[in-house]
Amino acid sequence: IRDIALVVDSDCPAGRIIDLITNVETNLIRSVKVFDIFKGGKLPENKKSVAFRICFRSDERTLTDAEVGELHGKIVKLLRDELRCDIREM
Repeated sequence: IRDIALVVDSDCPAGRIIDLITNVETNLIRSVKVFDIFKGGKLPENKKSVAFRICFRSDERTLTDAEVGELHGKIVKLLRDELRCDIREM
């Protein structure tokens, strides 16, 4: 399990982000769930923070931390490229 928080435009739907994550070419992502949405505080008025929990699993073997780290890195790059968002690793 890896958690990730993104600072995105307020009008960016969480469903779009979930779709981007789940469409990464792998069969190791089992679930992606939103566990926190935050507006206000030090965030600009037109931004929000959305936190996700990503569950990785293989039915055939135990995943290594390196494998999950590499896949998580691909997800981070994709989200930055597609959404032009800031990533807040957790």
